[in-house]
Amino acid sequence: MIPLVGAVDSSRAHNLLETVLRGVERYQARVVLVDLTGVLLLDALVAQTLVKAITAARLLGARMLLIGIRPELAETFIHIDTDVDLSMIETSGTLQSGLLRALHITGVRVTALS
Repeated sequence: MIPLVGAVDSSRAHNLLETVLRGVERYQARVVLVDLTGVLLLDALVAQTLVKAITAARLLGARMLLIGIRPELAETFIHIDTDVDLSMIETSGTLQSGLLRALHITGVRVTALS
């Protein structure tokens, strides 16, 4: 789980890419959640770096979910390089739905106690 807050410039985006790669390898992660709820704007270079992180995570056997994408961020993603296959970007609207999806992907079952 990686929460991002505030401005994300190309340096922070590159650090995110490195963190994802190291984390997937170190923890043998199957799912990486990146929470963008606190991010106001992304430029095209940062959006491209996030797509690269998604691709890199897949190459290592993990899936990356972007959580909390607001309309402004979605617009940035659709305006980046047209060669990017946006269908590879998995999203969840809220942290709760993202966590539930990650649990489902990993096969973890959650039951309520009565």
